[in-house]
Amino acid sequence: MKESPVLKSAAQPLAAATPDFRTASDFFDDASSPAEKARRALSKLKSRHLSARRLEQAEKTLSLARTLDAEILAHFYQRQEVKILADFVGGSVGLSRRIANSKARIILLCGVDFLAQLLQKIRPDLTVLIPRADAGCPFSQTVQAEEIVAYRRKRPKSLLVADVKASGPVRELCDFSLSSSAELDFLRQISATFSDEAKRDTIAPEDLIVLPALSMGDPDKVTHGSWPGAFCQVHRQVEAERLREVIEAHPSAKVAVNALCESSVRRMADFVGDSQAIHDWCLERPDEEFVIICEDGLTETLQERLPRARFVETNIEVFCPNMKLTNIKDLLFSLEAFQLGERSAPAEMPLAEAR
Repeated sequence: MKESPVLKSAAQPLAAATPDFRTASDFFDDASSPAEKARRALSKLKSRHLSARRLEQAEKTLSLARTLDAEILAHFYQRQEVKILADFVGGSVGLSRRIANSKARIILLCGVDFLAQLLQKIRPDLTVLIPRADAGCPFSQTVQAEEIVAYRRKRPKSLLVADVKASGPVRELCDFSLSSSAELDFLRQISATFSDEAKRDTIAPEDLIVLPALSMGDPDKVTHGSWPGAFCQVHRQVEAERLREVIEAHPSAKVAVNALCESSVRRMADFVGDSQAIHDWCLERPDEEFVIICEDGLTETLQERLPRARFVETNIEVFCPNMKLTNIKDLLFSLEAFQLGERSAPAEMPLAEAR
């Protein structure tokens, strides 16, 4: 991190911005024995009428994970069959909290590339496996490291902040990174200095840039510049007019919108945030009716965890194909490949992309 007068002037030092481990989602941290977890998972998978071959792969995956001391983490947007096998299911922020306290030796991360890179950065002492090396995130790839180097030359006073969804190379070139609510609060404090005349000449609002874009919190409530061409293809497709029709048909429903949707969509929401923030916000309202405008996998998880809540079915489909690439077979092959590699060559395999 470079020395910045803006960072120095903020009220809360970055050192204090450590991940916040206890949130509503932690109540779903299953303390059952591995054998009991496996039994329940296999029972759930059988109820989904998976093939005998797929069930056999699931059983082998759980057994091998126990043998290797591997913890399976899955993002909300993953296939349901993968989430059923996971030890923990959450968003990028929730998974960051989880791995910070993990006692496992290996993390099998069911998600996309930037998330595996983030978790490896948080816990370099662990081996992070990603079952699908081709599971990339177009949003995280809208900014390339060489573009940042060129931008720094043009605007040396700029303050670049890596969003939780930034790629590893981009994160390394930024002044600090977002992965927790504490760091988001720190960003808000920096943004607030723009209203202080004494500090206004330190940095211009357009020079505080979150890369690729701010996915945590409401971007409209943080004064900052934007990186041209950075957007999420999945959430950008949501049309404001279609959401307006849903709200008119369900006026009492609480509306939660992903921060990567267009501002015209965000303005209609009761709450704006990333998937983990939306999840935790809903958990605090277990008897409400909701309209969730986020990748469909989040609503799927919320329906399981909030049986008394009502979720409005809409014709607004928000589907991330890259998050749905991973299946049970991929999990098994990843663990088997790691096991074979470990036996023949015990050298470290950080961020292993085993297929």
